[in-house]
Amino acid sequence: MKVLYLCNDPGIDLAGKSGGAIHIRSFVRALADLGHEVAIVTCSPRGGEKTLESDLHATIFPALLAPWNRALAQVLRAANRAVGRTPRRNPDAVRALHNLTFFRAAMDAAMQLNPDFIYERYSLWAVAGLQLAKKRSIPLVLEVNAPLAYEQQHYRAGVTCPPLAHWVEHRIWRKAHLLIA
Repeated sequence: MKVLYLCNDPGIDLAGKSGGAIHIRSFVRALADLGHEVAIVTCSPRGGEKTLESDLHATIFPALLAPWNRALAQVLRAANRAVGRTPRRNPDAVRALHNLTFFRAAMDAAMQLNPDFIYERYSLWAVAGLQLAKKRSIPLVLEVNAPLAYEQQHYRAGVTCPPLAHWVEHRIWRKAHLLIA
């Protein structure tokens, strides 16, 4: 089978040592070892994609923040500092708007791979996978590791608009063809 793996979380460095990165690499490697063709769309490859592609037996499609979105992130962080708030690395608006860039990279990957299904690691504000699944009529398998809107609101730096974050999260969960928790 052909599998398009999406990770629209800029906090996960695919080559990194975090639990999320290790989980993604292990899962993709297992799929490849079983004979599946895998392509990964990720927003934070940190160089060395060719080595990583060789190790994982998968093609990597980077979906880095666009220059305009990086500029927006800097402005929002500066504004938060100016009013005495803890600045977040990737504010909600930046992450939500990144779907535009991520969707284009995911569409390119889907056009090249022609996947049998999309496997997405759920990330807060990440609607590009759902949009791609609908546009290309490809089943979406969504891996949910935590209710991220709740987690961000209660245990991290907060959410700009909690009702909207919860609504988007629940919409993605309901629209996925298969939910894995």
